[in-house]
Amino acid sequence: MSKKHHRYNNYDEHSLLNFDFDSDFEESEDSLMNDLPLSADILFEQEEDDEPSVEIPAVDVPLNKKARAVRSFANRVAADHHVKVLENKELLAYDKKSFCYAPIPAPLVFVQKALAEQVWNLTQKDMDDIVRALFNDPDIQICAEDVNADPFRINCLSGELDWRTGQLWKHSPQSLYTYCVNADYLLPDERNGCPVFEQFCATSLEGNKEKRQQLLEVLGYILSDATGAKSAFFLHGAPDSGKSILLNFASALLDKRLVVNIPLHRLGEKFMVAEMLGKKLNVAGEIKGSALRDISNFKSITGGDRMCGEFKGKAPFYFTPTCKLLFAGNTLPETKDTDMTRAFVNRLCVVIFDVSIPKDKQDKNLLNKLLSERNEIFSIAMDALALLYERNYQFTLPADTCHFLNAYAETQSSVHAFIKDWCVIKEGSYVFGRDLCESYRAYCALNGFDPVKNQVMQSMIATLPGISRCRIRAEGENLRGFRGISVHKDENGGTMEQSA
Repeated sequence: MSKKHHRYNNYDEHSLLNFDFDSDFEESEDSLMNDLPLSADILFEQEEDDEPSVEIPAVDVPLNKKARAVRSFANRVAADHHVKVLENKELLAYDKKSFCYAPIPAPLVFVQKALAEQVWNLTQKDMDDIVRALFNDPDIQICAEDVNADPFRINCLSGELDWRTGQLWKHSPQSLYTYCVNADYLLPDERNGCPVFEQFCATSLEGNKEKRQQLLEVLGYILSDATGAKSAFFLHGAPDSGKSILLNFASALLDKRLVVNIPLHRLGEKFMVAEMLGKKLNVAGEIKGSALRDISNFKSITGGDRMCGEFKGKAPFYFTPTCKLLFAGNTLPETKDTDMTRAFVNRLCVVIFDVSIPKDKQDKNLLNKLLSERNEIFSIAMDALALLYERNYQFTLPADTCHFLNAYAETQSSVHAFIKDWCVIKEGSYVFGRDLCESYRAYCALNGFDPVKNQVMQSMIATLPGISRCRIRAEGENLRGFRGISVHKDENGGTMEQSA
């Protein structure tokens, strides 16, 4: 007997067509031995001469019955495992162990396991049809905006938490979460403190209460689905100051599939944006020294703007990234121009780690100790997030953070440095635009700065408080200039101050 003939021997006893779909897949006693499988029009191989073959006529299976069979099995799989289709591209199933929806990497294998004992009599084409039916089922289609949609709730091991009130709801497949924070939320009377975390703050953060509060706000925000802050986060400090411990701690609170590691300087690359689709957190511990040439993607990601993503060799697609950005390093990168510096600084929340811990005093098991306190740390971080929300997402700014950002902005901005060193902002003062541009370029030449265009420089000065741009009649001339500012130093060190 041929191999194909042997393969389908007794196949029809458990064929899909033998199920009575009106009776929830009970076998029909009248047709157990008569029907063929879904892919019934099979051509059998010709038998060898010593074993005569028996011709079996092809059977035409009504298309409507086959469609009913495929749809019934697909419906059963979708209902039993809470299957969803994300953006018509990816199958998700609810994982009862992790309390969230997770991608199905191998749909055929998933369907085979879901059908259990019924799968042995299905052909490859049958399985493909069932998977295709799942992808095309309009009742289980969801959009990216449907997932993790409530900015005021967070999915954790305890349940679905409203972090503004501390109220918890039970986990449910009806809530479309694709993550679950690996920590329990503890009510205030359930907490026993977190001494390891407090000791960490006492050393790496010098016991500064504002820094501790800022760090908790950052942890709470990056774990939540809130987007109102429009910020990226940077842990700045010397080596061995605890920055990497915090990066690893935050990453460990989420499933590995939800964390990516894209450096800051690569966010502008063509295929990097797509890597953030469906991710929760981007963590990068190194800041490259080369200057940032483009921060448009950085601004769009932190601002929650709809973006175009593209995987190599595939068609572009549009999505709204919800991935939070967390970086660490010893210094911030240079920026290309003044406008970029201002936009970059305005979207940064910097936590300063000033203390470098000597090697002989470092606790090599510190990360595991912090993770043992993750329930307590997560709970107080949620409290900090609630206070942050009440302040309209204005993060706590310790004095050293303000000083660091101001110094960085001045270093990166030739215009800011020029105003600070050579200009006086004073009521009644004025300067002609021509003289202002000449002085600015002379200042840049003396200090080794790359000057921005005159139009950009003047536009920045015009936005300063107390300064107006207008036509000035003075010194026998009638020229456009600025009131409220004057230049007190020329390139030779002499004064250029003018007063009305």
